[in-house]
Amino acid sequence: AELRERLLAADAQLVAADTEPVPADRGTAQEWSTAARSDAQTVGSPLASPTGPNEAGLRQRLLAPAARLPWGRLARAAAALLVVGAAFALARSRFPELRQAMDRFLPERAPRPRMRAPRPRSSSPPAPEAQAPAPPRPSASADGEPQAPSADEAGASGPTGREDGSTSSGTAEAQGTPADGAPPAEASPPAGPAPLRPPPPEPPTADPPVAAATGRGTHTRPPTERSEPAEVDLVALRRLHRRILDARLPAVQRPHLLESLGEDRFAHPSNYRFLARVLAGSLDALPDAEGSRRAALGALARLSTPEAAAVLLEAPLREGRREADEAALLAAMRALRGPGRKALADGLLRARGLDLARAFLAVEALGANEAPEGLPALATLLRSEGRAGSLRRAAAETLGRLRTPDALAPLREGLADRDWRVRQGAARGLGLHAVRVPAHAADCARALGNAAADPQDPVAEAALDALGATRHGAALEPLLAALEDKRPRLRARARWLLSELTDPPRPAPHGASAWRELLRARGLLAPGASAALPPARPLEERDPTSFRREPGRAHAAVFLVDASGSMRAKWDAARFELRKALEACPPEVRFQVIFFGDAPRPLWPRRALAPATAANVARALAACEAQSLGPGVRTGLGPALRLALEHREADCLYLISDGLEPGLTAEEAARLLRRASWERARPLRLHAVHVRFGGRPVRLVAHGSPADPEDVRFLRRLAALGDGLYARN
Repeated sequence: AELRERLLAADAQLVAADTEPVPADRGTAQEWSTAARSDAQTVGSPLASPTGPNEAGLRQRLLAPAARLPWGRLARAAAALLVVGAAFALARSRFPELRQAMDRFLPERAPRPRMRAPRPRSSSPPAPEAQAPAPPRPSASADGEPQAPSADEAGASGPTGREDGSTSSGTAEAQGTPADGAPPAEASPPAGPAPLRPPPPEPPTADPPVAAATGRGTHTRPPTERSEPAEVDLVALRRLHRRILDARLPAVQRPHLLESLGEDRFAHPSNYRFLARVLAGSLDALPDAEGSRRAALGALARLSTPEAAAVLLEAPLREGRREADEAALLAAMRALRGPGRKALADGLLRARGLDLARAFLAVEALGANEAPEGLPALATLLRSEGRAGSLRRAAAETLGRLRTPDALAPLREGLADRDWRVRQGAARGLGLHAVRVPAHAADCARALGNAAADPQDPVAEAALDALGATRHGAALEPLLAALEDKRPRLRARARWLLSELTDPPRPAPHGASAWRELLRARGLLAPGASAALPPARPLEERDPTSFRREPGRAHAAVFLVDASGSMRAKWDAARFELRKALEACPPEVRFQVIFFGDAPRPLWPRRALAPATAANVARALAACEAQSLGPGVRTGLGPALRLALEHREADCLYLISDGLEPGLTAEEAARLLRRASWERARPLRLHAVHVRFGGRPVRLVAHGSPADPEDVRFLRRLAALGDGLYARN
């Protein structure tokens, strides 16, 4: 109604301006108004009428511009905008990469300016007011703490300072009277409401530290190698969580979204809890659950924080998928760096109730890449008498693989431990340490001298093998003393090691006295002749078929014979190699033969071992003759290897095959062998006999070439990681 009255008054003024001037003798104001209305009717004004304002004319004047608008074009443009917006929203929901790119690269919305309250209007002009200066904002220091205002700022915001030392509080200025007594300037009234202005920018402050949740509370995450702490983006994190849990999300996109949770800006307790639930199986009902689990492990490895290490140590291992889960978990633990690796070591030491399988994985991860960062934790674990003996043995072997001189002292201490498993692991570790740090070979050989006479057979055998690995003159006396031991297996092993170290003439000496005479003649036992032994001829040159006698030197051997379709043209060569290896086994050696193709087929009942008597050897050869090799039978080495590892007493695996295993890598097989060695009394070795062609002799091969075919590289790598020999034709 008020707007209508204003429009009518404005139109009346326009009409009055268009009429001719009113002469002085026209009459009163009422007469002038009547004349102006009659003149308006004459010119056709839509607002004038004899009785008053013409409301119909006013409506026509207001709606005339709207009638001239192109409503059809506007409707089409609005429809096009709706279609484009719907398509953009659909693309944003279907393609998370587009959404992430928008969130990352589009500028954030500026904060809306606060609207000031309108000034009250009054008829009288307002008194002049002096605006008090705003108090200064506290500036932030480099570490984010607020600082007190400076003297200049304090003078600008507080009482006004004078040269004579007195101060004025500003009351006179607030009342409109200057301090010098001059009359106040006349202030003009404001022309309108104050314009909207954005608030002043906040002073830059340092990012607060990111709080990370642990089992007992909240603490500040320690700094990492990153140059600046990343700011947690909770909005994007929650959006990603909702998107990952959406069942309508395509299966191929979920692993990529899970991998993006490993960014530094998502290092938040809610993210760790979410990834822990994924590992516990919260996404198992959705497609590609295995890919989601691997992506979650990869995100934790990328974060590499103490909280991520704690989640990895508590990750469940599912029944039926235990091997795959262990392999993925080990890869994630190996990828930890900085604070994450340190937290993994601390968690291994503190968690007394940690599952043995996860503890083994943590120990192996600390020794990854032979880096010395895991030395303190492994040494502490080796000295912890309250922990499992097999775990301490694994820690000792891992210490030997580290390329650092500081590993020698804890390994020496391990040789005097009360647990025979720890002494065995320390002996193995000293042999590995002598290979990786040649300057300590003499010290390792002297430390192993007493361990070679240990009453426990596994410890004495491990010490002899370690003495042979040192290749130092200080190892000869302990080996000669082992030739006089009452245990026949130790005497046989000592003779074989002496042959490896000194390359004697054929036939090799048998007794200790004969060996002493030979070594004195060569000057290896002279006083002061305690130095590195001269390199012997390669084994493939001295005895290219010595690999066939390896099962005979073991306590128990498992033969893995490839019976797939690709072996049909090479079956005669495979049977020949099996017969030679079985004939080299003495009767006290127990054995098992597993033929594998699509499925493993053991000769004896499951987990059974039979002595290598003539009758049992003949039965094994007859079973080999009866094998039928179909053209479509594949090479199933993985299940056969797992079945062979179930024989706890076996310390030698003898593989006869011609090619690759599609579902098994050499590293995975080596991990299974290492775990099996840690859990049994004697180390497990794997020897690979590669039958590539039929009718050609098989010989030892020590060195390979990058140009070797894939099957050659696979079996050679498998034998090297299994501490065994590789032979092929």
